[in-house]
Amino acid sequence: MKFKLAAILIMAMALCACAKQEPLPLVVDPHPQIRVIFGNESVRNCFDITNAVVDTSSDLPRCIVRVVNLTQQRVPLEYKVVWEDQYGAPLLYTAAWQRTPVAETGEKTIVNMAKTPGATRATVTLRFPVDVQIWVPEPDPAQQTTY
Repeated sequence: MKFKLAAILIMAMALCACAKQEPLPLVVDPHPQIRVIFGNESVRNCFDITNAVVDTSSDLPRCIVRVVNLTQQRVPLEYKVVWEDQYGAPLLYTAAWQRTPVAETGEKTIVNMAKTPGATRATVTLRFPVDVQIWVPEPDPAQQTTY
């Protein structure tokens, strides 16, 4: 009986050791009025949020989020802040992606002011930069007609 119990305990410990760690969540709410969305697992593994605040001391609310680089390298980061009204609907303006470098094991403070006084919640999306290349094909001389 003791041998069976010991075998079961050893097997359970082995299975626990082989279990995968839970991945970090890609969406976090560091403040009741701020949601941070990480673009993918790589972004989530490189960055963390240490402080998030919504400043309502003026007519237009201001979102302040501190992003920390967890790596030993300087990493470029793109972020976009979208403000929502009290019902969760995005406000009618287009948020642009902003690019900034984050120093190795350093931090970057993202500050964004709402465009309307009705803004109550901010969604900050983080991703690695996406460079767009536009390819224009060369005209084929055989298909060109001369007039």
